[in-house]
Amino acid sequence: MSRTWPSRWQKLWRDLQAERGRFALMLMAVAVSLGAFGAVLGAYAVLTREIEANYLQTEPAHATLELPGDVDAAVLALARRHPGVAGAEARDVILARARVGNDWRPLLLFVVDEFSGLRLSRFTLEAGAALPPTGGVMLERTATGVLGAEAGGRLQLKTPNGALAEVPVSGLVHDPGLAPAWQERMGYAYLSRDTLKALGEDGRLHELRVRFQGVPETMAAVQAAATALGEDLQRQGVPVSEVRVPPPRQHPHQRQMTTILFVLLAFSLMALLLSGVLVANNLAALLARQVREIGVMKTLGARTGQLAAMYLLLVAAIGLVSLALAMPMAYAGSRGFAFSVAALLNFTLGSSLPPAWVWAAQVLEGCWRRPWWPLCRCGVRAA
Repeated sequence: MSRTWPSRWQKLWRDLQAERGRFALMLMAVAVSLGAFGAVLGAYAVLTREIEANYLQTEPAHATLELPGDVDAAVLALARRHPGVAGAEARDVILARARVGNDWRPLLLFVVDEFSGLRLSRFTLEAGAALPPTGGVMLERTATGVLGAEAGGRLQLKTPNGALAEVPVSGLVHDPGLAPAWQERMGYAYLSRDTLKALGEDGRLHELRVRFQGVPETMAAVQAAATALGEDLQRQGVPVSEVRVPPPRQHPHQRQMTTILFVLLAFSLMALLLSGVLVANNLAALLARQVREIGVMKTLGARTGQLAAMYLLLVAAIGLVSLALAMPMAYAGSRGFAFSVAALLNFTLGSSLPPAWVWAAQVLEGCWRRPWWPLCRCGVRAA
C-alpha cells in the first residue's frame, strides 16, 4: 500500500502530460472568463465609488428654483431665512455662441454671483487665476479643444443680446457635474455677473440654487422641501416659475453608467458559466475514458477516498492556476476600464484600486464554483 500513493500521483502527472492541450484549453477558458468577470466587477466598484465622491465634493444643490425676476440680495436673504435651508446662491445658465475660426459653436455660460463665496455646485481650479477678472471667463477643462482656447488665451463669444466680444481666458476649471464638452459639441465657460453686464446683458440671474439641512436625501423629501420654499417665496411677493429637483446624491450620468456596467457584468457571468461547463464536460470525458484504469487501481487496493482526492486535487489545481492567471488580468482590465469611463464622464479617479470584496468575490468564483460534479458521474465510484 505504501507504493499506492506515488503510483497515483505519477498516473495523474502522466494524464496531465498526455492531455496537456485539453488542460491548457480549460485553464485559458477559465482564466479569461474569470479575468473578464473580475475586470467588470472591479470597474463597477471603482466607478460607482469615485463618481459619487467626485459629484458630492462639489456640494451639488438639492433644488433649483427658476425665477422670472432677478435673484438679488433680498431674495437670497428670504431664502436663507427659510427653515431647513443650509445655503442659497444666485446662478444662471445662458446659451451663447463662440466663434472658432469661421465656425460658430454653442457655448453655455455659467454665471456666478460671487466666485469668492461659492458654496454650492462648486468646481475646482485646474490652471490659471482662481477668480476671473471682470470682462474675463474661465473654461471647463474639456472645452479647450471645442473652443480652440487655453488659459491665457482669448475667446470670441456673443451673448443673446450682446455684440461679438473677445474676452480673455483667465483659467481652467473642472466641473464633475458636466459631460465632456467634446461629447456634447458645446463649450462651457464661467463668468461673473459684472462680466455678463459687460457683454451686453442686463446682469439678472434667474436661478436660485439651495441646499437643505435636516431633510432626508430622498426625492420625495427634497421635492417637498423645495416646493415649500417656493410657496413661501411666493407668499412674500417673489414669483417662482419652476422648481427643479435632480435625484439626490446622484451624478447626472450615473444611471446610464450603472446600466451599461450591469449589462457587461451579466455577459461576463455568462462567459464564466460557459467556461465552467467547458471544464466540466472535458473532465467528464477524461474520467469516462479512465473507468477501467480506476477499477484496476481499486482492485489493487486504492480506496475511493484516495482516488477522489487525486481528482479533486486536479480540479482544484485548475481553479488555482486559472485564478493566478486571472487576477493580474482583472486588475489591469478594471483599471483601464475605469480610467476610460472616467474620461468619458469627466470625473477624476482618486484611486483605481478595487475594494477588498471584489478580490474576495473573484477568489470565491475561482476556488468554489469549479465543476466538482463530474467526479460523481465517473468511474471514481466504480467497484
